[in-house]
Amino acid sequence: MSQIWIYDTTSPFGIDKNGGITYFKVALDRTKHSFVIDAIQDREEKESKKKSIEVISSLKDLKDNQILLRIRVKVFRGRMNVKMNYRIGGDKEDYLKTLEDIGPLDKLNVRFSLGDSYVFNWEGSSRLGINIYLEEVVIV
Repeated sequence: MSQIWIYDTTSPFGIDKNGGITYFKVALDRTKHSFVIDAIQDREEKESKKKSIEVISSLKDLKDNQILLRIRVKVFRGRMNVKMNYRIGGDKEDYLKTLEDIGPLDKLNVRFSLGDSYVFNWEGSSRLGINIYLEEVVIV
């Protein structure tokens, strides 16, 4: 699994729980984060050609030249397993406890791992997804 950092982003929609899976959503700028977008799209395209199945992308278009990336959060015994770092220059009381503490205007650096593909059934046919797991979040 390759690990990628996203620098200087935001999480305008925060956390989404869907079908027992928790996702953390971050906004990507098409020009500033083009490397990240290209890496994900390239992996999706390669896996789709390899398995000849349609991909349901983790990238969704937004307004204002932005893309929303859904990153899966590892959950262990009901707790989100994500490394959370202190705010740079903040007080010891001013630190992140969970992903829910992140506001929509907070500037973030996010590290995630881009893993293997998986096949699932959606609307009566097989679809392909890419495992993208959240590793670390830092508020800057």
